[in-house]
Amino acid sequence: ETFEYDGSSFSSSGALPAGRRGLNNTGFGSQTAAVQSGGLTPGGTHNTSNEYNGSSWTAGNTINTTRYVHAGSGALTAGIISGGVGAAPSYNSLTNVEEYDGTTFTAVNSLSVARGATAGSNQAPQTSLIVFGGNSTPGSSINNTESYDGTNWTVQPNMASARQQLGGSGSSSSSGLAFAGYTTTAVATTEEYNNSINTTTAAAWASSNAMNTGRSILGRAGTQTAALAIGGYFYPGSPEVTAKVESY
Repeated sequence: ETFEYDGSSFSSSGALPAGRRGLNNTGFGSQTAAVQSGGLTPGGTHNTSNEYNGSSWTAGNTINTTRYVHAGSGALTAGIISGGVGAAPSYNSLTNVEEYDGTTFTAVNSLSVARGATAGSNQAPQTSLIVFGGNSTPGSSINNTESYDGTNWTVQPNMASARQQLGGSGSSSSSGLAFAGYTTTAVATTEEYNNSINTTTAAAWASSNAMNTGRSILGRAGTQTAALAIGGYFYPGSPEVTAKVESY
C-alpha cells in the first residue's frame, strides 16, 4: 500500500509492485519523484528498487548489496542508501553505502560503523547528510553518528540515547532529528542535532520534547523543524501496531 500526505490528511495512491517490510527509513526523494530500495519478505531480503512518479511505481535497477532497514537520503537523480541489515541467514548489520544517479546504484566509501535498523537526515542532499543510531549486532543499540560530504564519512558526537528502529529526518549534515525507536521497549525519546562552526562545540545532540506515543519501526518524513512520525510498532504492548501520526 502507498499513501500520500497533503499536510492534513492521507490518501491512497498506486501500490508497490510487491509487498515489502523494513522500508521505514530506506526511501529517498520527494512525493512526486521517490525511490524505494531493498526490503524484507518472509522469503528473504531483497535487492530490488522501485521509482514513484506521484501516482504509480515502476521497477528500477537493483541495488548492489541486498538489505533492509537502511537509511536513505537525497533526490531521485542523486540519492544515497547507507547501512542496513543484510541477507539471510546471517542478517548482519552493514557498513555498505551506495549512491544512485537516477539509473544506477554505485558502491562508494563505507560507513565507519556497521549499523542496521538505522536512520538519517532523509531530506538532505547526497553530498551533505548524517546517519545515526541503529544496531551493530541483533538486539544491540548504538548511539553513533556519522556525516557524509559526498566522498568521506566522519564520526560526529553521539546521541544521548542509544536506540535502533528509530525515525529520523533532516535537511543537511548540519541538522537532524532522531525520534522514537527501540531499546528494551518502544520509546518516545526525541533529540535534535545541530552543527555550526560558530559554536564552541561544533556539533552536538540536544534533548527535545518527547513524542506523545512511544513506538519503533515507524515511517518518517520532513526536516528537523517540520517532521512527521507515521505509524509504528509497540514492543512490548497491545495492540502491537498503530496508525497514529504525530507532527513536530
